[in-house]
Amino acid sequence: GQIREQLGDPESLLLPESEWPPHPPRASTQLSDPAEWPLLANELWTRGLCMWLPTAALFSPGGTPLVNGLFGVPKPKPVADHPELPQLRLICNLVPSNSYFRVIRGDIDDLPYTLQWNAITLLEDEFLLISQEDMSSAFYLFRLPTSWARYFAVGKPIRLDQLRGNAQLRAQSLSAGAGYDCSGPGYLCVITLPMGWASATGVMQAVHRAILTQRPGKGPPLPTAAEIRKTGILPHGPDQRFNEGWQVYLDNFASLSVVRASKLEAAQREVSRWHAEARAAWQHWHIPSASDKSVSNAITATELGAESRGHVGTLATTRERRLAGIAVAFHLIGCFHPHRMWLATGAGCWNFIFQFRRPASGVFSSVWDFIARWEANGTTVRLPVQVCRALQDEVHGQ
Repeated sequence: GQIREQLGDPESLLLPESEWPPHPPRASTQLSDPAEWPLLANELWTRGLCMWLPTAALFSPGGTPLVNGLFGVPKPKPVADHPELPQLRLICNLVPSNSYFRVIRGDIDDLPYTLQWNAITLLEDEFLLISQEDMSSAFYLFRLPTSWARYFAVGKPIRLDQLRGNAQLRAQSLSAGAGYDCSGPGYLCVITLPMGWASATGVMQAVHRAILTQRPGKGPPLPTAAEIRKTGILPHGPDQRFNEGWQVYLDNFASLSVVRASKLEAAQREVSRWHAEARAAWQHWHIPSASDKSVSNAITATELGAESRGHVGTLATTRERRLAGIAVAFHLIGCFHPHRMWLATGAGCWNFIFQFRRPASGVFSSVWDFIARWEANGTTVRLPVQVCRALQDEVHGQ
């Protein structure tokens, strides 16, 4: 299809040169000790996330090699055998590369949103059960065509002879660098779907949906008529009520079913059919699953930042997110001159909470008005009294 053609021809997605930045944007690689780059580079190399190309082979607008950055964001769990060290989620700062390409939309329009669940109605003797599965390191599982490599250089210069092992990738790198001097410095180039690429969301959504609905392996494909997605109505049965459905949000799978109280205990002892079929499809394609995030027919579960309470039929933001919003609000009220980004981040947090309490968002109108009027040349400012009162009102509302 169109996505396959676009992925196979990066040059077709390049913006016209008239729309290129006047100078190639820069992005740094964040390391506590720059001397650790060879260690990190070898990890990326041995795991097959990157190939190597000589500097002369890189995409070089205006004669300047385009190089992206890397950084890590802490995850809420420690490194194995090192409880004092948090795990880091590897993210590519691909602002330089993103500046030269059109975005592949893929299936981005089909991303589901949690408030679609508000259309589910439960009778007094019914419960909503949720099953979930989450991929591990999903954005680095799927291989891109090597034609993208020259556009996704990352990190710092390194020679090919500084990279250990991985004979297959070494041969591939030498083949791609044929015609260039491969004895000097070069760069690692990402060859898997990277977190940080502007097209990653649409491509990831399309790949996951295709695996489940078109090429699941040995098992049957999941029915698209039962999929919960933004571009379709909520699945329903002959009685026009929602009974069961499934959805994909990037690397996350979830299936929902409505059961009678008389069948609740039996249902919770089983694995739902679509959950089992999704697991089988992942296993067929060797997609690892995060065991600590696997949920089977649970009455209470958190999906896309919202907590579903299937025993009472309610959907709300999580307590942790509400507490974070309260903490940010108090911090902003107490600051003499808060940074503009702090207010924007705090407002974004509350905006998510407001989707579950729409009338409350009216109290926040003064905050949005103030953000809209904020002078672009100022980074800090004293918050007006009405903005502080709006923040305080939202805290009291929780």
